Amino acid sequence: MSLPIVFADVLDAAEQLDADAQAELVAVLSRRLAERGRERVAVAQARREFAAGQCQAMTAAELMRKALSWGEGDTRTEGIDQPMDARHT
Repeated sequence: MSLPIVFADVLDAAEQLDADAQAELVAVLSRRLAERGRERVAVAQARREFAAGQCQAMTAAELMRKALSWGEGDTRTEGIDQPMDARHT
């Protein structure tokens, strides 16, 4: 188990880095914060779409087939728009 890190200790450690390392640390933290922000936006959007009934149930295999077809420019979605019960009867 790791020990809790005290903010002041992190600042002290950062101050001991040279200017280039401090700049790189700032850049890394900025990228990580931006990524977390993008993840929060994506999750919020997915929740809104789910609440609005814009999501549909599908198996992992169906999801992969659809995702791979998008990568190839093929937009065929045979049966994907049907309810799960209709596809597996």
